Amino acid sequence: MSLMKMIKRFALLLIISMFLGLVTTATLAQSGKLYFPESDHWVEEPFLSFYQATPDAEFVFGNPNTNAYQTSWTTVQYFENVRLEIDTSGDVIISPLGDLFYEISDGVKAAPIYSSNCEKDEQWNHPICFSFLDFYLQFGGENIFGKPISGLEYIDDVLVQNFLNARFEWHPNQPEFQTVSLTSLGMMFLNEIGENEDNNTLPVETSFEIVEELNIWGIVSNIVTLKDEIQILSVYVRDQNNNPVENVNIFVNIIYGKNLEYPQQTLPVFTDANGLAIIEFPVLDDSVGEVQIVIVGNYKVITKSTRSSFFIWY
Repeated sequence: MSLMKMIKRFALLLIISMFLGLVTTATLAQSGKLYFPESDHWVEEPFLSFYQATPDAEFVFGNPNTNAYQTSWTTVQYFENVRLEIDTSGDVIISPLGDLFYEISDGVKAAPIYSSNCEKDEQWNHPICFSFLDFYLQFGGENIFGKPISGLEYIDDVLVQNFLNARFEWHPNQPEFQTVSLTSLGMMFLNEIGENEDNNTLPVETSFEIVEELNIWGIVSNIVTLKDEIQILSVYVRDQNNNPVENVNIFVNIIYGKNLEYPQQTLPVFTDANGLAIIEFPVLDDSVGEVQIVIVGNYKVITKSTRSSFFIWY
């Protein structure tokens, strides 16, 4: 074989190998959509533009676990770590799966950290520190992960921090720059709702699974009462779909007359599985007239307040 033929054959093999290398990468572009051979799913518009505009999307989102599909309330697409959805204004957003999965009683709370290596926005209830802070800032911050909704916690002996859209995990035995990873919340949620053999999600997912809004009502047992009597306040909390919300932290201030500076305060309580909290308190003032009750409910990153009242009579 001549030298020229050997060079041509080598060049042909090189081109073929380069082509095969391209088709085995994470995605393939075709007609305005991306194919992921690892999971055999496509990302199409409008999710495609959002995906391509997100830095390190392949790492942050992971592979798609479904194609886009229509639920009873919107269009969604699941990835390993997140779910994308179309909101009521037609924009693509990251679903708050971190908020959905987080339960106050899930993890063992780690000791709070006070360090210059932490950041805490005035709108946050919790700081982000050390490696978690570096990861948060590097891969999109609040625009991608949302606000922190917990401090540091241990879940199954892994140190984690929960965010509105994600959960960070710390694995100190991993190589440097790989010690922080994302919990596969998209895969976890998809496994919970189930998937049939045709690779289409079962129609059991509805929007009431995510609490986006609190509606609070307070009803007293006695609309008219006397000093030193026991008043009973029933607080009901429902979400945007009128479903009861459990574990809402309820705070109550009782304002007698115009004494706004020193209201009577009750101990905080949590709503039960029926979205109900019962609060008993003594009536402390003997002045005649209306008594205002300010009720504040906190649920993760949502705060809502309402008012009730009763009257003191002779």
